[in-house]
Amino acid sequence: MNDYYMKHPEEKSNPKTDSDVLKIAETINFNGESAQELAEFIFSKCTKMLEKYQDQLVDCVRLHVQPATISPGEAAYIYTDQFLNKRHAKAAEETRTAIRNTIFKFFKRMENKPMSRFTKREINKFVTAENISDSAKNTLHQFWGYCLERHYCEGDNPFERSTPKKFSPEAQARKSKQKSYLAQSEREYIFQRLKVQPNAYACLVALGLFCGLPIETALKLTWDKIHFDKGVGWIELMDTDLDGDRFTCATHNYSFVMMPQAYEILHKYKETLETQEKCDISHKRIAGDPAITKVALNKFVETLMAQMVVLKIGGTAFPSKSGYSVLVETYRMMIELECGIQDDEGTKRFLQHRPMTGLVTDDHYVSYTDSEARDRQYMVLKRQAPKKNNSKGKIDLKNGDVRYYPDSNKERLLVCMDVEIQPGECLAIDAGYTIEGKIMSRDTDDEDNNENEN
Repeated sequence: MNDYYMKHPEEKSNPKTDSDVLKIAETINFNGESAQELAEFIFSKCTKMLEKYQDQLVDCVRLHVQPATISPGEAAYIYTDQFLNKRHAKAAEETRTAIRNTIFKFFKRMENKPMSRFTKREINKFVTAENISDSAKNTLHQFWGYCLERHYCEGDNPFERSTPKKFSPEAQARKSKQKSYLAQSEREYIFQRLKVQPNAYACLVALGLFCGLPIETALKLTWDKIHFDKGVGWIELMDTDLDGDRFTCATHNYSFVMMPQAYEILHKYKETLETQEKCDISHKRIAGDPAITKVALNKFVETLMAQMVVLKIGGTAFPSKSGYSVLVETYRMMIELECGIQDDEGTKRFLQHRPMTGLVTDDHYVSYTDSEARDRQYMVLKRQAPKKNNSKGKIDLKNGDVRYYPDSNKERLLVCMDVEIQPGECLAIDAGYTIEGKIMSRDTDDEDNNENEN
């Protein structure tokens, strides 16, 4: 260190800095590495030290800038993380990284002058020259506006938000009729149509509509991945079968239950294949014929859609997505809205094959893949199964009655019973995991006989 200061007399010794440098130097063992290898090692050590003191560095820079003189580059360096934490706190890390990169990329390329001196004309030229997309322009507009709102800079926001694309009245009418999933009547038609004589196409459609598998996974799925046991079917995949980190954070088995409709179609077709081929088919693809490609499967689904239009099934609206993708979108909608698990975020994400980040403490789905969890998920998915008996039923009780009503694809059970509760007593009602509803209590002492909902 003394030799260094002798060669650089203009620099004064700083005990704190000297101490940090010596600590780094003490960790370096020279074992004949090349000069480049040693330099890279020292650089990595210094980089880690700079990261450690990044907050202090930002605070120091902030002390030397004023709202009237701060430049775009300085604003990006000081306030980007603060902007992300305030405006995009719940965004995925990939989204936050993309926003951060956009701000740094373009603000550092802008002229090094106070933000208050930029005009809209200058910015428009900059946007054109840099070929900035509408999405990136909106991000820069938001960040500049954030700095103005917090008085981190002065002047006006020179960035203009991109205007939404305007549609013709005819296009607006078509767009208003679009939907992203299939109606109950359409799902029922597809199921009844495919279960009669299931084939490879029927199985692939079932994997999308009643299992939610993406088209790539469905096409390469083999029979050994599917299990049937006493009316319950489930699919067991490796994370690599789902294209790595596409849905899971695991690197081992990912097992999930299929809807009863998928079980009926797949199980029946497998039995037919085993009878016809009289050999082990476990390692054969469900698609079977190599001619069944993404294009062919999408065309098959679109043909089904066209047939429903001709038969006027599902109304006049048509899906905004085409082909196989509308099947997966419909499956996710059923899990989201129609299975009664809106408040169970973990089960909902698991059955939709979405990441479980923040909902599990380990890197696998222990609480979602054991036998108990599988039974629970099956009862949830069973709500989507068509009911074989849609007639009203009545069971007489001693002091009340029970009535069953078919309600779309769900069961609705009305229980009426008179119960006397003495002062100090409690009424306990126990319902299984798949039961939900409400309790209406009536106070017999109330002259108006009002009902209270609990």
